[in-house]
Amino acid sequence: MTSHVRSELSSSVLAALIAETPDGVIVMDDSQRMITVNRAAEQLFAYRAGALRGQQVDVLIPAGVAHLSVGGHVRTTGCDESGVRLPLDVSVSRVPLEAPTWWMLIIRDASGFTRIENAHRDSEERFRSAFDAAAIGFALTELDGRMRSVNQSLCDMIGYSASELQGMTYQSITHPDDVDADVVLARRLVAGEFDQYRMEKRFVHKRGHTVWVLLTVSLVRDVAGQPVHFIAQAAEITMFKEAERLLREHAAELERSNAELEQFAYAASHDLQVPLRTITSYAQLLRERYEDALDERGGRWLGYISDGVKHMKRLVDGLLTLARVRTDARPFASTDVRPIVQRTWDQVRSQRGEFEASCTWSELPSVVADDSQLEELFQNLLGNAVKYRRTDRPLEITVSAELRANDGHQEWQFAVRDNGIGFEQADASRIFEIFHRLHRDGEYEGTGIGLAICRRIVERHGGRIWVEASPSEGATFLFTLPLRQP
Repeated sequence: MTSHVRSELSSSVLAALIAETPDGVIVMDDSQRMITVNRAAEQLFAYRAGALRGQQVDVLIPAGVAHLSVGGHVRTTGCDESGVRLPLDVSVSRVPLEAPTWWMLIIRDASGFTRIENAHRDSEERFRSAFDAAAIGFALTELDGRMRSVNQSLCDMIGYSASELQGMTYQSITHPDDVDADVVLARRLVAGEFDQYRMEKRFVHKRGHTVWVLLTVSLVRDVAGQPVHFIAQAAEITMFKEAERLLREHAAELERSNAELEQFAYAASHDLQVPLRTITSYAQLLRERYEDALDERGGRWLGYISDGVKHMKRLVDGLLTLARVRTDARPFASTDVRPIVQRTWDQVRSQRGEFEASCTWSELPSVVADDSQLEELFQNLLGNAVKYRRTDRPLEITVSAELRANDGHQEWQFAVRDNGIGFEQADASRIFEIFHRLHRDGEYEGTGIGLAICRRIVERHGGRIWVEASPSEGATFLFTLPLRQP
């Protein structure tokens, strides 16, 4: 095949390729006069077919193309026929013909790339603005922990300037006791075990004191999924940790104080038994030996002494029981509630004399509890129902239990319901306070300790107790016991 034929064939193939390519293609000679302009280029610049042939390329690209290097490309600006500016991506190459020397421009509309670049730049600016202005500490760190960039909040938090922190490692400003845990979590983050991690840790301030922070660390990866750098957020919680420490100390002190008060109440109540027994004995001797010598007033006064001693003994016994809820407590064990209710009701009926009453219960569960304290609890609740019954109708008591969910945990909720005299619901919050009574002394017997004992027992078991009541309609005492395994 001759050289001339080969040239014609190459030219025809090249012309076909230029015509069909979706990119704008312009072939120009050494004087930058356009020899060939394909349809895509005419459409890009909004010229009619054939209108550009023979014109200089600078009508499309005002800056010209002399600065373009062969084989390279550049981002520049063009103009369409109406003068609208167009962002362009232009590359230049030599047309593969033996002669003459022509040049080929491949032109693409770069407006999409420009939008992406602008969006990317805006995103970076917004991130940088948020990064710098954030109220919490921010840092971009390398995979080895060296800090690439930090914001002012982090500088203020730990006392270093941005220039001092850049190049330092996170490990160098972390409390020695927290370094290992932080490094282990960072390695697991890089390994892909989780997307981010959060931990409470301590920084060491430039002046040497400890700064507590809640640290959140996430990992930035490239398009191939390879880790690039960490983004760390640090919110200072030093005040919260200090408050937490003070609260723990206060709780420990309160626990010690309560233990001392319980021990004092136990000792005082126990020691009071001796003088009470002495007063009781001598009051009995006075009655037996000198009753005939006493007039009516003297006999009445002696009766006051006996009644006062009996009331004082009930108070002492109640205080002893209250103190023993913790000091003499038994271990928890599986306890069937039904026989406890049966036994307690029989005891209450026998102690209160003859009256018309009934106590019924549905299926009652087995619970993990101190059986003696559970019996004390029901004795007080059933005894209260009997004490505050109405005289114009038979007393009716029902005891029930149901399994309920509370904050993700299951618990038994018990109810002791009566149709007695009831009381105002506004008094419900005070009724469990020690020595608090809703009735005048002498109107109903009692010491005001029974319901305080009930609350102490329920709280020792991890539950809560409350009451719902209405005057003349009765009261329902409710308490919960957590569902535990024996």
